[in-house]
Amino acid sequence: MIAYFRQIKKEVYFGEGNPYLKQILLSQVKDLEFELHCMKMYLKMMNYLLFKLENNYTPLEDDLKEIMRFKEQEDMKLRNLKPEGEPISFKTYMGLVYRTERKIIVRSQIEICLFLILLL
Repeated sequence: MIAYFRQIKKEVYFGEGNPYLKQILLSQVKDLEFELHCMKMYLKMMNYLLFKLENNYTPLEDDLKEIMRFKEQEDMKLRNLKPEGEPISFKTYMGLVYRTERKIIVRSQIEICLFLILLL
């Protein structure tokens, strides 16, 4: 995604027709200010994605609690005990795992991006 931002923004950032544009490669850093600009754009996109994930669904912490509840229910079934509360289906469990992993990945990308911005 960063490579995509670098490619689409280099003409806007440096000006169309600038001979310096040919020196900006996808795989090599040439201008720290430009890299910082791209990182800030990426951070905005990741924050927006996390906002959508957290507001359209449930917060990550609630999903993790539901996953633990499912595991407790499965453990009780193995012990031939009746699980407490409404049972969670395996399909719902897999949906929770998928949604949880997406949120964890986005949060880790935000943390990495913030670290890189502070470093630059």
